[in-house]
Amino acid sequence: VSIFIRAHSEDGVSAALEYKRQQSDRDAGLGCVLAQGVGPGVVDVIVSSRDYEDGITTIELRRGVLSEVTAVMGAAKREVECLVTVVDDDGAPIVGAVVAIAEISAAKPVQSDARGVARLLLRDGTDYEIVVRRKGYGAEFLFLAGGEPTARAVLKPPEEY
Repeated sequence: VSIFIRAHSEDGVSAALEYKRQQSDRDAGLGCVLAQGVGPGVVDVIVSSRDYEDGITTIELRRGVLSEVTAVMGAAKREVECLVTVVDDDGAPIVGAVVAIAEISAAKPVQSDARGVARLLLRDGTDYEIVVRRKGYGAEFLFLAGGEPTARAVLKPPEEY
């Protein structure tokens, strides 16, 4: 979860701060964010996450007044299916290749079937780095722009890298 603070102070100075929290989106309560250097004026508090639409709350900060804000996430992003086809150099399907989301260790990897196809459920509008592995081949990394329905991974023996 990321928290962004955009401030436009009374004296015309703008500031932007970002805080990242390494916790599940399902965890309640992000705690306190100290926005040092943000003066009085209008502030947008933006809560951003891979699984939800951004939540934006606008508040006005006054000098000497402690401001408390509850920022609420937007709606959950819908899941879309992405079919990853895994083949070798000759275009033959590779059965049993492990396909996983690289940056999310808790995500359950899937395996390619007899046609070399693995089915991933991803959040629409979210970018992912996917890693594809199979014993006897080098790993292949793919970048999937939010909501792509298909991808192709060509695995090569390690000596070809």
